Amino acid sequence: MTFKLSIDFVMIIGKYFISPNDFINIMKANKKYKELVLMYRFNPISDYRLFENIETQHFYNKEDVKNKKNGLYRYVYWFPIDYKLIKNKKDNEIFKSIELNSKEIDWWTKEYYENLISLKDKRKPPLEIKNGNCIIPEEITKIGNECFYNCLELTNIILPNSLKEIGNEAFLNTGITTIIIPECVTKIGKKCFRYCDKLTSITIPSSLKEIDEDVFICSNIETITISEGVTKIRDDCFYRCSELTNVILPHSLREIGNSVFYRTNIKSIIIPEGVIRIGDCCFDSCTSLTNITLPFSLKQIGDNVFCGSNIITITIPEGVTKIGNYCFHNCWKLTNIFLPKSLKEIGKGVFYESSIESIIISEGTTKIGNECFNNCHRLTSIKLPSSLIEIGKFAFYNSSIKSIIIPEGVTKIGECCFRDSSQLTNIILPTSLKEIGDHAFLRSKINSIKIPENVTKIGEYCFSICDELTSITLPSSLKHNIDYINPNRIFTY
Repeated sequence: MTFKLSIDFVMIIGKYFISPNDFINIMKANKKYKELVLMYRFNPISDYRLFENIETQHFYNKEDVKNKKNGLYRYVYWFPIDYKLIKNKKDNEIFKSIELNSKEIDWWTKEYYENLISLKDKRKPPLEIKNGNCIIPEEITKIGNECFYNCLELTNIILPNSLKEIGNEAFLNTGITTIIIPECVTKIGKKCFRYCDKLTSITIPSSLKEIDEDVFICSNIETITISEGVTKIRDDCFYRCSELTNVILPHSLREIGNSVFYRTNIKSIIIPEGVIRIGDCCFDSCTSLTNITLPFSLKQIGDNVFCGSNIITITIPEGVTKIGNYCFHNCWKLTNIFLPKSLKEIGKGVFYESSIESIIISEGTTKIGNECFNNCHRLTSIKLPSSLIEIGKFAFYNSSIKSIIIPEGVTKIGECCFRDSSQLTNIILPTSLKEIGDHAFLRSKINSIKIPENVTKIGEYCFSICDELTSITLPSSLKHNIDYINPNRIFTY
């Protein structure tokens, strides 16, 4: 099928051309396009000289202004221009990107103002803060970096509907108490509202796609609704917002970064379907958090995510393949957890010092990380999957497990794995086992144990201070000299 492009359609395409040669070449390609450049009433590229009939000149960067063509109907400026420079603009001038910066705001004391503004420019700034209030004019499209930085006098600000971007640290350490971010804002810069300890309420627009790092860190926001359209909340966004109790997340959300809600006062939260990752330390030290719902879309849970929270029960959805290190560390009230069949690895210290009482590790899990159930004093029952290959160091250190079957396939029991498990009286080891680490059963209550034939090494002090151990069967294959088993007990080869 052959398509014939009209000259009107080619004019639309011309808006994406870069140089005069692009227009010249297409006019040479077909004679019906020879009048193309004469049909434009504005210059679609910086160089206007090829377009003889323009009525409006567009300036795409600062250099274009040097080649201004006088006597035209309108001039359009697309590059960022300081607000103070447009106060004397002419009626036929249009500015598409107007930026407000700190030098254009009068809130300093006279002495500070004299030192801050250069000697060559002592004009009064075009904006003032009166009685804590400031109204940003409708023309402004961007509030520049550090624009209101340390402006404690600012308590209330009205932003214009023309605004598209708020720069880094724009309102850092100001006195604002509430703010509405207008629709059309597509970016809020890093640390924008950091240390705004009076800020309790904020409205986020649907035009925003991401919330940047540290935006609200250490502010006093109490409740927030993230509008639909936001796909990512970056690291430390609500870090140490100690008054934050209620958060509603949008269905458009896909990723929650590291330490986003660290040490907030959230009590309950629903992670919406679509989220695939929860970053490290996301809900770390959220001592009021008792309930959380995770989505089926979730694939990754980072390190320390719920460390120190007060979650009581939680279901890890199917699709999650790894739970990050120390994820539920110090979760004193966590008594029940349901693990998915998709899980392959439980990281280091995941349930360290939690209150889990019993747990079933799903089939498919191949590794239990170091310190995984370390100091789980209430853990009395655990079922391990046949898929398991490795049990890490200190995995069940100081737990209350009474009996355990290590499944076939496990080749190594790590150092101090069951050390100080004072309730452990019975354990069955698999024939696949090759190595038992140092201190593995030190101070346990095992009374009898059979070491499988394939074991070639038993670590130092493996059964030291096992006061109830009266019988042990050792394999003929054992090559390592055993010097650390209580010599008053009975051994059988």
